[in-house]
Amino acid sequence: MQPSEGHSQPSETTRTADHFRRVGSPTRPGWFPLSVSRRGREHQTALSARLRKSLGPCRSNPQAHLSALGRRHRGFRSRSGASARQAHRAKEDQVTTTVLDQSLSRTGWPGAAAREATRAFLARAARLRAPTKDGSMDDVLLVVAELVANAIRHTDGPSSLHLELLDDAVDVCVSDRSPRPPEPRVPRTDGTGGWGWFMIQRLATHIRIRPAVGGGKIICTELPW
Repeated sequence: MQPSEGHSQPSETTRTADHFRRVGSPTRPGWFPLSVSRRGREHQTALSARLRKSLGPCRSNPQAHLSALGRRHRGFRSRSGASARQAHRAKEDQVTTTVLDQSLSRTGWPGAAAREATRAFLARAARLRAPTKDGSMDDVLLVVAELVANAIRHTDGPSSLHLELLDDAVDVCVSDRSPRPPEPRVPRTDGTGGWGWFMIQRLATHIRIRPAVGGGKIICTELPW
């Protein structure tokens, strides 16, 4: 059938463009035939209207739309950053709670200062994990007082106290500048001493004596918690 006068025959390119609608790249799966019927055109018009409606805020005021997106993104980043900072502070607080390092002064009242620091450490440790044995705090305070007194009385130079909360114990370490290990004495009832090291051996579950870096020794005892 020949085309009527005044109507030209559509070219092959036009027919192909009407028959196919590109969704993706021609080199990827994304070309599919669409009907050029009235129903197909109405469906395409409805999709276009929905797309224009969804992009309405961006098209009417793109700067405001981008600003809103930026505020939303910054809010998400700030919340994420706050969560990370809170987790970091919680980790630092836990490390501070479970470890104590304190230098022992040779002036004033080093024994009293060590007991006060130990008491505060044990209070924080109890909030983190309550002791399973009655009298655990008193045992730790007794051992700290004895080790600190021996370090101040029998050695010269700097000394330090280290406390650490372990899984089921409190590790008490006192360092001094003397390489000589403790010398147990026979306990006496006349008040001349000899009971300190005996008491430590009875209360502690483990006792370790090792050389300190730079000279001296470190005495560590583990007490049940």
